[in-house]
Amino acid sequence: MTNLAEILIRKNNFSEAETILKKVIEIDNKNSAAFSALTELFLRTNTSLENLKSHLQKLNSFTNSDASIWAARGAIESKLGDKNAAKISLEKSLSLESKNSFAISELTFILLSEKNFEKALVNAKNLVKYYPNLISSQLLLARVWAESGVSEEAFKIIDSLDNQNSEVSLLRNEIIARGTKDVGLLEKQLEKEPKNPLILGRLCVLTRTSPSKALEYCRRASEADPTNINPAIGFGAALVQAKQFDSAVKLLRNLLSLEKENYAIHANLATALFELNRYAEAKIEFQWLLNQKPDLAVAYYFLAIAHDNLAEYSDAQTNYLKFIQLADSKQNQLEIDKVNLRLPILEKQIKQGSGKKKGTK
Repeated sequence: MTNLAEILIRKNNFSEAETILKKVIEIDNKNSAAFSALTELFLRTNTSLENLKSHLQKLNSFTNSDASIWAARGAIESKLGDKNAAKISLEKSLSLESKNSFAISELTFILLSEKNFEKALVNAKNLVKYYPNLISSQLLLARVWAESGVSEEAFKIIDSLDNQNSEVSLLRNEIIARGTKDVGLLEKQLEKEPKNPLILGRLCVLTRTSPSKALEYCRRASEADPTNINPAIGFGAALVQAKQFDSAVKLLRNLLSLEKENYAIHANLATALFELNRYAEAKIEFQWLLNQKPDLAVAYYFLAIAHDNLAEYSDAQTNYLKFIQLADSKQNQLEIDKVNLRLPILEKQIKQGSGKKKGTK
């Protein structure tokens, strides 16, 4: 029954495969092959996060040294965003069975997410060496080449495979989508694959000059792949561009709880708070940005304005002067002119003892 389910999964007959596997597990709740196959099915059908968490708990109940269970655990942990735990599980699987295709594949995807193309390429080449007749191993190698920026090698592999195979054509379209800036082409692809997270993600980025379009594409990209934080960050940026600042702050604060050191989240949050005149909060974000990029002239400009609006004149003066020191006269001439008009008045206010003193609230 498990073997039949695995064949059905390869043929994309997921519903029937799931029914069979659940029946197998009812009969034998320690059948590691069935749990491994069900893991693959859940990942390929993008099942809910709740299902994944429940499935992981069941996998964790296994106490034997089964490579397939460790691989399944690693795959689910990766999907849930716990990359460190995933790598430990996958490496444990490979220590038990060095040619476990599932573990090699999942570890390669993690390496790609970390931009570790060198190790990913070694893994993918090994997979092809171990399983030369598996289309999935060939496609993984093609993907690694494409994400490494060597599209010609990727297309060599794809062109050698059966173009009628849906996975082959999907990867071809994905590589094209990843490399193109043609919004029209991507929108045509989207008509055929309306929930494709890669296409939606590309459109989220490429339509930023049209806030209403970007907002829709970024929202859909985030919904299509809820475990990937990048489309959600794009959605937050699109909210800022669409001047929906309250919604942007709410979303970006939530994202910051997931990735505290993400520069894009801090940058968009700083902008949204500034536009809402929430200067006390905004200055914290601009200061964080400057801790990361001390020569970012425009951050000094907005930080100075935030201090200025809070009547923290001494700090405002310090940051205005730093902005003048770093600003590009071609790009920032308007801001430079505004600062030069403000500085003499600010200096007078400071001499008069106006504004808040340092250390006061």
